[in-house]
Amino acid sequence: MSLICGVGVDIVNIARVQSLLERYGDRFVRRVFLPGEIAYCRRRHACVEAFAAHVAAKEAAAKALGTGWRRGVHWKCVEVVHEPSGKPTLKLHARARD
Repeated sequence: MSLICGVGVDIVNIARVQSLLERYGDRFVRRVFLPGEIAYCRRRHACVEAFAAHVAAKEAAAKALGTGWRRGVHWKCVEVVHEPSGKPTLKLHARARD
């Protein structure tokens, strides 16, 4: 296991995510999120806010990695997973993990 030293912060406009969901629906959702993230967000009462929070976490992770969304790192390389307590954590896949 390697240690990543970096900090990433991101704020996402909820209305922007809502607009993307309304305009592109499942196409947007499948492009950005993994199945576990989709299931988690859709179970939430505040579904749009949950998707927006996941977008913010993924964007912050890309910043902390120092790659942004390039060098083979894309949306599905960063997964937001939740511990049984509800605490969100990140799981890196593919190029983000490497």
